[in-house]
Amino acid sequence: MTTGALQLEIAGERIETWASYRVSSSMLTPADDWSASLFVRGDAQARALLASYVRVGEPVKAYIVQNHGQPDELRALQLTGFVETRDVANDINGTRISVSGRDLAAHLADSCVPMDAVRQTGENFVDLVRALVAPWRIEVWLDAAASRHIATGQVTTTAEGRLARQRARRLGVPAGTFNRAQMDRATRERVPIDEVLGAPTPAAERAARRARKGAANALTASDIQRIKIAEAMPQAGEVVWEFLERHARRFGLMMWFDPEGRLVISSPNYDQPPTFRIVRRLASDPQEPNNVLAGSEQTNMRDRYSKVTVFGKTGARDASRSKFSFAATDSTLPFPKELVVHDQSVRSREEAKRAATRELYKFRANAHVLDYTLRGHGDGSHVFATDATYEIHDEVLGIYDTWYCVERTFSCSRDQGTSTTLRLLPLGALQL
Repeated sequence: MTTGALQLEIAGERIETWASYRVSSSMLTPADDWSASLFVRGDAQARALLASYVRVGEPVKAYIVQNHGQPDELRALQLTGFVETRDVANDINGTRISVSGRDLAAHLADSCVPMDAVRQTGENFVDLVRALVAPWRIEVWLDAAASRHIATGQVTTTAEGRLARQRARRLGVPAGTFNRAQMDRATRERVPIDEVLGAPTPAAERAARRARKGAANALTASDIQRIKIAEAMPQAGEVVWEFLERHARRFGLMMWFDPEGRLVISSPNYDQPPTFRIVRRLASDPQEPNNVLAGSEQTNMRDRYSKVTVFGKTGARDASRSKFSFAATDSTLPFPKELVVHDQSVRSREEAKRAATRELYKFRANAHVLDYTLRGHGDGSHVFATDATYEIHDEVLGIYDTWYCVERTFSCSRDQGTSTTLRLLPLGALQL
């Protein structure tokens, strides 16, 4: 089993001889970034040819390849983006080419919303998102499980029926009635998937309840599709990502980009089986060797609150007179510490409840964090990914549980070799 290596496809040309690279992905910040460098010896014409298609602005697809050249080779797409910088340095020994860039979220993170683009609206939030990302031909995607299957490589290594069942569970529809053609139809016609499947049934209602219970925002993909937005006015100088995220938070939604360059609107899903194992025993077991190069645990109560109260829209000067308010509490903090928020965008008690819970868990998210550096970029069968759960057996830190991954960075250098850094949170730490 090989440890995995980066393969960049730039302007249709595949390059896999990178001497060093870094590819990061985070569910918490926009625009995943990447960088890579290589040294070319030999004929000057070959060096010039390589430099000719590795140009700024060229489209990029980043793959992780495991078990290269073997029957069980795995090539998993990780990122779709473009080249933003290129540095070419020549001397008598050869040419060093260094390139870097970001995924397609960079367009949304850098571009301001036109002030006349959005006014009063009664449309679905998802349709508003589609309209704002249309200039870059970005597809909006609600099937987060399918995106994870691409990143891990499961889309090529796991039986289609098993993946379909996982997708159905995440979408909140019965597995026995779900197939890819129906999801494609829902996406094409821009309608909720449960409407494509037909009239509600007891099985459909059970599937939806289970999906809501496992989601950090208690919403299915069909629930998200139906969300209406009453008012959407950009602030001067507000970039597209900030504008969309500001409204997404109101509805308990997160946004991130998947490997194919689609904008995913969803939430963390804790109702999924662990895809990976992190193992660090005091004495390594040959049957399941340690895969941890370094690991750390951080606990923090400084940024936490025992109570968060949100007051919504009101015409009075006294925010506490708002009809829309809610207080979320955390009984695990050993002493009282209260945060009060006045948010004029909150226009119902349900929105106040969601806002208070979100603020409470936003500060709790850093209460307990694990960082691991693992050998290679996967376990030989799958590639490490975010929005996935990891079963941890760590005899050094004394942790034996399943955690959720929110950040992942692949890296390689001549001195350090090939490794992956992960940031994990306890299941349920992110609530939207």
